[in-house]
Amino acid sequence: MTRRAATLLLWIACAAGCAAQNIKAPTIDQSLEMRSVSSPKIAPDGRHVVYEESRTNWEADAFENDLWLADVVTGESHLLTTAAKSSTDAAWSQDGKWIAFLSDRVAPLAGSPAGKRQLYVMPANGGEAQQMTKMENGVSSFEWAPDSKRIGLAAEAPESKAMKDRKETFGDYHVIHADYQMAHLWVLDLPTTDAAGRTSAPAEPRLLTAGEDFSVGSYSWAPDGARIAFSAQRDPDLISGFSSDIYTVVVADGTVKKIVDTPAPDNDPKWSPDGKQIAYVTAGGSEYFFYTNRHIAVVPAEGGAPRVLTTSFDEDTNLLRWGPEGIYFSALQKTSSGLFVLDAKTGMVQRINLPGTDNASAFSFSKDFKSVAYRGAGPNQ
Repeated sequence: MTRRAATLLLWIACAAGCAAQNIKAPTIDQSLEMRSVSSPKIAPDGRHVVYEESRTNWEADAFENDLWLADVVTGESHLLTTAAKSSTDAAWSQDGKWIAFLSDRVAPLAGSPAGKRQLYVMPANGGEAQQMTKMENGVSSFEWAPDSKRIGLAAEAPESKAMKDRKETFGDYHVIHADYQMAHLWVLDLPTTDAAGRTSAPAEPRLLTAGEDFSVGSYSWAPDGARIAFSAQRDPDLISGFSSDIYTVVVADGTVKKIVDTPAPDNDPKWSPDGKQIAYVTAGGSEYFFYTNRHIAVVPAEGGAPRVLTTSFDEDTNLLRWGPEGIYFSALQKTSSGLFVLDAKTGMVQRINLPGTDNASAFSFSKDFKSVAYRGAGPNQ
């Protein structure tokens, strides 16, 4: 059966079902205007959740996202961001006082490149968002430091002078498998507030990793804020994914150390609560990693022999956090998806019961790991 025929049958089935229930099928415009929610992030104290809601911008011919804040007890929610363009990837500071997010809105800071996602920070109890960065190529991702005074950023490095001179002379063109913009880590110190309540101007982010040896992917702060663990591959090309390994970098001086080096991909490092170990997703050095399961492994934070823990779990693992009860991850199981916890000592895996939610994703934990926010769906909702 062709994809077009299968799609037609689905529409017929839907139309028949709707007719049987005497419900009108939505128009194309109504379908395009449907709003969806995603990316829930629970506050450290578990009392509020910030999430994204999509909207249709007909004038700009685009789907855009706003941030909303919901009260966990009452279920009431209100709009947090009202600027044009999208606001996404919200995250709470560890002390619960601030919400940071990325936006491609028209940036007020002088020198900001147009159309690039920059980092903004706003008070969690309401107020205007303050632009924190004006990165040449925008900000790809960020993570709060444990002290809530710094933020780690991943971004493409600015174009070199040689590249800018080439464009000036020969025009803008790209050499496949050669002209790479490496992604690197930066650290941003947040503005301070004086006794009169005046906030200082944002500081320039400090480059933490550099060079042409690797391109940074996922990363996370150590519990004490002294180091950042990150994955990196030889360049940002899709075909170089097999070369991804795990590193740590000292925040104070930028000293980089590779702690995991296998022939297959190693990604998404997460620190243990005591900072002595790092969990990560691995193909275990498999030659045929592109169709085998991704597993969770643990390695000492200073380097050493890794231990692969989920070889008996027959699905891909999506590593989330390492909490007091174990390592949390999400995964598919047949036609459902859910939340699991892994015992780092025994390798035992337990599924967390989420009643009424056969398909759950986008998990976010409170500071004490006693509450979790997620995006869920049942058979008919």
